[in-house]
Amino acid sequence: MKNSIFFKKTAAVLAKNRQINGIPFIRCLICIGIFIIGVSCQSKQEASLDQEIFIPVKDNRLYLRLAGNKSGPIVLMLHGGPGGCSGFDRHFYKEPMEGDFLMGYLDQRGCGKSPGESNEDLITMEQFVADLDIVIDTLHQRFPRRPIHLLGGSWGGTLGFLYLLRHQDKVRSFVAVSAKINGPYENKILMDHEKALAGEQLASLSAADSLRADSLRFIIREIHRIEQGTFDQFFEDVTLLKFKFPQILGFNPYWYDTAAHHRITILGKDPRFYQEAHYDLSSFDSVGVKGEQINKVFRNTPAYNQIQLDARLVDIHIPVAVIGGAEDYVVGPGHARLIYDCLTGLSGDQKELHILPGAAHNVNVEAADLYYPVVKKFLAKRF
Repeated sequence: MKNSIFFKKTAAVLAKNRQINGIPFIRCLICIGIFIIGVSCQSKQEASLDQEIFIPVKDNRLYLRLAGNKSGPIVLMLHGGPGGCSGFDRHFYKEPMEGDFLMGYLDQRGCGKSPGESNEDLITMEQFVADLDIVIDTLHQRFPRRPIHLLGGSWGGTLGFLYLLRHQDKVRSFVAVSAKINGPYENKILMDHEKALAGEQLASLSAADSLRADSLRFIIREIHRIEQGTFDQFFEDVTLLKFKFPQILGFNPYWYDTAAHHRITILGKDPRFYQEAHYDLSSFDSVGVKGEQINKVFRNTPAYNQIQLDARLVDIHIPVAVIGGAEDYVVGPGHARLIYDCLTGLSGDQKELHILPGAAHNVNVEAADLYYPVVKKFLAKRF
């Protein structure tokens, strides 16, 4: 605004005198314009931050990239998995979010750019909550009196709720995206859906399709076996349910919009995508190995597989936005409504429910035009 007033006043003087010190009028205007653009770019750079740090936690350290508005409210992102990483989130959140917020892209213990975790006794929900508490305390010390908001996707949503049940006084609000609070519900919805699909496809086959029929009967038998189990050692079975069976049945629990999925597949082959996340292809190879280890430990932990936070959410008293995809069979299409209904300690203006059509688990990609305005509007109310 000040630059605009300065430009108008100077232009008026130049228009009256036509030239100053022998410099033609139009050349003066060009020089002034270049000066203003330079000042504007410099101001924008000074107002932004892009910094990578490591935060010490018990017997390890966590990678955090802080990027965005240096003076804005902090939004700390909790990635999914367990065993995912934050590195590529910035590609999607940078343009819509970093102008207003200081985004914190965190790699959880043993994940992404955080060092691997060799001690499986530290790969627990309790330890991940303790780690997150250290990160948030560090941010409060580094940016005093700055509000901190959490944004957790998938497992990150579960981690966010676990954290709120211990330390909700340290954060201003929470955005839970494609989150789960009830493990048995998640598993039942997916298994019921796959049994129904297999049954429908089996009924439509001709006698000549014997190989296809055998595959479908195999799925139904395996799901019955899984249903009768204890879900204590679940890593191999969840791989069947979320990857192998869907491939045979012709659906993807993670993606509903095939065009969006195709775009991400292409993006995943672009070296610039990795450079933006500060990875090279060789260093990224270790990320998948570390992530699988973390995921396997969690999936073979009964406490994680059987988690049920439904009755405990009444104790949450900070604002929460719940966002889910209408076609999300990773956690179940009704999981967002389940979470929202369990937040009985919040009044109507403290909680929001947004079920986005045409999207499965990756709502920020499949329904970006709906997703980001919802997130920004919710957070703007809590500055």
